[in-house]
Amino acid sequence: MPRLRARPGRRAALALGLALAAGCAHRATQPEPYLTPLAWEARSPDHPGAVYLLGSIHVGARQSRRLHPDIVAAWGRAEELVVEVDLDASAPRMPSIWARHAYLPAGQRLSERLSPETWDRLVAYLDARGEDPDDYQTLKPWAVLLRLARLEFAREGYPAEQGVDRRFLDAAGSKPVVALESYELQIDLYDGFPFEVQEMMLRDLLEPESPFETRALVDAWGRGDEQAFLDLLFPEDERWEVYRERFFFERNERMAHQLGVLSEDGKTRFVVVGVGHMIGPRGIPALLAAQGFHVERIGYP
Repeated sequence: MPRLRARPGRRAALALGLALAAGCAHRATQPEPYLTPLAWEARSPDHPGAVYLLGSIHVGARQSRRLHPDIVAAWGRAEELVVEVDLDASAPRMPSIWARHAYLPAGQRLSERLSPETWDRLVAYLDARGEDPDDYQTLKPWAVLLRLARLEFAREGYPAEQGVDRRFLDAAGSKPVVALESYELQIDLYDGFPFEVQEMMLRDLLEPESPFETRALVDAWGRGDEQAFLDLLFPEDERWEVYRERFFFERNERMAHQLGVLSEDGKTRFVVVGVGHMIGPRGIPALLAAQGFHVERIGYP
């Protein structure tokens, strides 16, 4: 796996499993004829079948290029689709789950809980986008973060409806869909961060020197630039240690264990999970390799 390299000033804000970040480096000078996102084949020595892994981003735009033929072939062989969250099955309960978790206790206002500097930055950010700060006064910082991230995605032309996982769910047809997590679990992750960590995450999004550059994120995904994502998502900054452990590494351990158990029936599965969970020495491919799987990159130019 590529080594970690810190990039001072990079920000990492989260939106329902997608780690958002400022512009990626390592731009390709000559585009590949196919999209070559990070994808792997994992095979257990003890069971037939394969576990195909695809690193996802949960927003997207219409692409003129197709996925690499090796990835398309893997999808065709798969008997089941495995995702972080089954968005269709979760949809009826999402509003009530959000309402139960996203709001401050009765009588509290966000302007009184945040530091004056963070609140002032938030007001300036909202004013510049025609948003009323009063509409955010009752939300917890993580909920403000997710709402703003969605707004930014939409403004830049990258709606969640065109995300990679959404496209595979739409294409599943008769393939059964298996979810590794629930929507409520993911919301619990945000809600479980201490308030000061939530504020740090929100403030990171509001940094004026860190513009929202989703195009760069999408480009890095399309060329399978693992180092770019490592630089962006895992800067060597102790302030983010709690966030990294809770949001990525603890979940990676659980999901890798689940995939190992699922593989025991010998079925071939196609797994679409956020790219942040796939990369580095504590990513799902590396954890499956530690379980004894033979893991190999596929769809590579």
